Amino acid sequence: MTNNFKINSTNILTFTNNKMKSSERLEEILKYLKISANKLSVEIGLKDNTKIYHIKKDRNDISPEMAKLITDRFSEINYSWLLTGEGEMLNNQTMIHEPPTEHYALAEKEKIIEWLNRELEDKRGMIRHLIDESNQKNNEINRLKSELDMLKEELKKKEPSLKK
Repeated sequence: MTNNFKINSTNILTFTNNKMKSSERLEEILKYLKISANKLSVEIGLKDNTKIYHIKKDRNDISPEMAKLITDRFSEINYSWLLTGEGEMLNNQTMIHEPPTEHYALAEKEKIIEWLNRELEDKRGMIRHLIDESNQKNNEINRLKSELDMLKEELKKKEPSLKK
Protein backbone atom coordinates (compact mmCIF):
# COMPACT_ATOMS: atom_id res chain seq x y z
CA MET A 1 0.00 0.00 0.00
CA THR A 2 1.27 3.48 -0.80
CA ASN A 3 1.09 6.10 1.94
CA ASN A 4 1.55 9.78 1.14
CA PHE A 5 2.00 12.67 3.48
CA LYS A 6 1.55 16.08 1.92
CA ILE A 7 0.70 19.67 2.71
CA ASN A 8 -2.32 20.80 0.76
CA SER A 9 -3.08 24.29 -0.59
CA THR A 10 -4.38 25.47 2.80
CA ASN A 11 -1.18 24.35 4.60
CA ILE A 12 -2.83 21.33 6.17
CA LEU A 13 -0.76 18.19 6.62
CA THR A 14 -2.72 15.35 5.05
CA PHE A 15 -2.36 11.59 4.90
CA THR A 16 -3.67 9.71 1.91
CA ASN A 17 -3.58 6.07 0.96
CA ASN A 18 -4.52 3.74 -1.82
CA LYS A 19 -7.16 1.47 -0.24
CA MET A 20 -5.35 0.21 2.81
CA LYS A 21 -6.48 -3.08 4.32
CA SER A 22 -8.04 -3.06 7.80
CA SER A 23 -4.86 -4.54 9.24
CA GLU A 24 -2.79 -1.73 7.72
CA ARG A 25 -5.15 0.94 9.04
CA LEU A 26 -4.97 -0.65 12.49
CA GLU A 27 -1.16 -0.62 12.33
CA GLU A 28 -1.23 3.08 11.37
CA ILE A 29 -3.43 3.81 14.39
CA LEU A 30 -1.16 1.85 16.74
CA LYS A 31 1.88 3.73 15.41
CA TYR A 32 0.10 7.07 15.69
CA LEU A 33 -1.09 6.38 19.25
CA LYS A 34 2.23 4.74 20.14
CA ILE A 35 0.50 1.85 21.90
CA SER A 36 0.40 -1.91 21.52
CA ALA A 37 -2.57 -3.87 20.22
CA ASN A 38 -3.07 -5.22 23.74
CA LYS A 39 -3.13 -1.68 25.17
CA LEU A 40 -5.63 -0.60 22.50
CA SER A 41 -7.90 -3.46 23.57
CA VAL A 42 -7.77 -2.23 27.15
CA GLU A 43 -8.24 1.42 26.17
CA ILE A 44 -11.43 0.69 24.20
CA GLY A 45 -12.87 -1.60 26.88
CA LEU A 46 -12.53 -5.04 25.31
CA LYS A 47 -12.29 -7.97 27.73
CA ASP A 48 -9.37 -9.41 25.74
CA ASN A 49 -7.31 -8.62 22.64
CA THR A 50 -8.67 -11.37 20.36
CA LYS A 51 -10.72 -9.07 18.11
CA ILE A 52 -7.80 -6.68 17.65
CA TYR A 53 -5.41 -9.53 16.81
CA HIS A 54 -7.90 -10.99 14.31
CA ILE A 55 -7.86 -7.63 12.52
CA LYS A 56 -4.04 -7.47 12.71
CA LYS A 57 -3.79 -10.93 11.15
CA ASP A 58 -6.34 -10.12 8.39
CA ARG A 59 -8.85 -12.63 9.74
CA ASN A 60 -11.45 -9.88 10.18
CA ASP A 61 -12.02 -6.36 8.89
CA ILE A 62 -12.70 -3.44 11.17
CA SER A 63 -16.43 -3.55 11.90
CA PRO A 64 -18.59 -0.46 12.39
CA GLU A 65 -18.86 -1.41 16.08
CA MET A 66 -15.07 -1.69 16.45
CA ALA A 67 -14.56 1.60 14.62
CA LYS A 68 -17.03 3.26 17.00
CA LEU A 69 -15.21 1.90 20.05
CA ILE A 70 -11.90 3.22 18.74
CA THR A 71 -13.19 6.63 17.67
CA ASP A 72 -15.19 7.09 20.87
CA ARG A 73 -11.97 6.65 22.86
CA PHE A 74 -9.65 8.42 20.35
CA SER A 75 -11.80 11.15 18.86
CA GLU A 76 -9.03 12.42 16.59
CA ILE A 77 -9.30 9.21 14.52
CA ASN A 78 -11.58 9.56 11.49
CA TYR A 79 -14.41 6.97 11.70
CA SER A 80 -14.93 6.86 7.93
CA TRP A 81 -11.21 6.38 7.23
CA LEU A 82 -11.07 3.64 9.84
CA LEU A 83 -13.87 1.72 8.11
CA THR A 84 -13.02 2.33 4.46
CA GLY A 85 -9.46 3.64 4.23
CA GLU A 86 -10.74 6.66 2.32
CA GLY A 87 -10.01 10.21 3.40
CA GLU A 88 -7.74 11.31 6.19
CA MET A 89 -6.73 9.25 9.20
CA LEU A 90 -7.18 12.20 11.56
CA ASN A 91 -10.23 14.40 11.92
CA ASN A 92 -8.30 17.54 12.79
CA GLN A 93 -5.22 17.86 10.60
CA THR A 94 -2.28 19.81 11.98
CA MET A 95 -1.96 23.34 10.62
CA ILE A 96 1.59 24.26 9.62
CA HIS A 97 1.95 28.05 9.67
CA GLU A 98 4.97 28.75 11.81
CA PRO A 99 7.81 26.94 13.54
CA PRO A 100 7.02 25.12 16.80
CA THR A 101 6.77 27.39 19.80
CA GLU A 102 7.84 26.78 23.39
CA HIS A 103 4.20 25.93 24.14
CA TYR A 104 4.23 23.39 21.31
CA ALA A 105 7.42 21.81 22.65
CA LEU A 106 5.86 21.58 26.12
CA ALA A 107 2.72 19.98 24.68
CA GLU A 108 4.88 17.44 22.82
CA LYS A 109 6.77 16.63 26.02
CA GLU A 110 3.47 16.15 27.85
CA LYS A 111 2.32 13.77 25.09
CA ILE A 112 5.55 11.83 25.42
CA ILE A 113 5.15 11.63 29.20
CA GLU A 114 1.54 10.48 28.76
CA TRP A 115 2.66 7.83 26.26
CA LEU A 116 5.45 6.68 28.60
CA ASN A 117 2.95 6.40 31.45
CA ARG A 118 0.63 4.31 29.23
CA GLU A 119 3.55 2.09 28.23
CA LEU A 120 4.60 1.72 31.87
CA GLU A 121 1.08 0.70 32.88
CA ASP A 122 0.95 -1.73 29.96
CA LYS A 123 4.24 -3.30 31.09
CA ARG A 124 3.00 -3.48 34.68
CA GLY A 125 -0.10 -5.30 33.47
CA MET A 126 2.06 -7.72 31.52
CA ILE A 127 4.22 -8.32 34.60
CA ARG A 128 1.13 -8.96 36.75
CA HIS A 129 -0.12 -11.42 34.14
CA LEU A 130 3.26 -13.20 34.03
CA ILE A 131 3.40 -13.39 37.83
CA ASP A 132 -0.10 -14.92 37.91
CA GLU A 133 0.87 -17.36 35.19
CA SER A 134 4.08 -18.25 37.05
CA ASN A 135 2.15 -18.85 40.27
CA GLN A 136 -0.27 -21.14 38.42
CA LYS A 137 2.64 -23.08 36.92
CA ASN A 138 4.30 -23.39 40.35
CA ASN A 139 1.05 -24.70 41.83
CA GLU A 140 0.82 -27.24 39.01
CA ILE A 141 4.44 -28.31 39.58
CA ASN A 142 3.80 -28.74 43.32
CA ARG A 143 0.67 -30.76 42.61
CA LEU A 144 2.56 -33.01 40.21
CA LYS A 145 5.41 -33.45 42.72
CA SER A 146 2.89 -34.54 45.35
CA GLU A 147 1.29 -36.94 42.91
CA LEU A 148 4.73 -38.36 42.00
CA ASP A 149 5.59 -38.83 45.68
CA MET A 150 2.31 -40.69 46.23
CA LEU A 151 3.00 -42.93 43.23
CA LYS A 152 6.52 -43.67 44.51
CA GLU A 153 5.09 -44.65 47.91
CA GLU A 154 2.50 -46.85 46.25
CA LEU A 155 5.20 -48.48 44.15
CA LYS A 156 7.37 -49.15 47.24
CA LYS A 157 4.42 -50.88 48.90
CA LYS A 158 3.86 -53.07 45.85
CA GLU A 159 7.56 -53.85 45.20
CA PRO A 160 7.79 -56.83 47.58
CA SER A 161 4.81 -58.48 45.94
CA LEU A 162 6.27 -57.88 42.49
CA LYS A 163 9.54 -59.67 43.35
CA LYS A 164 7.70 -62.95 44.15
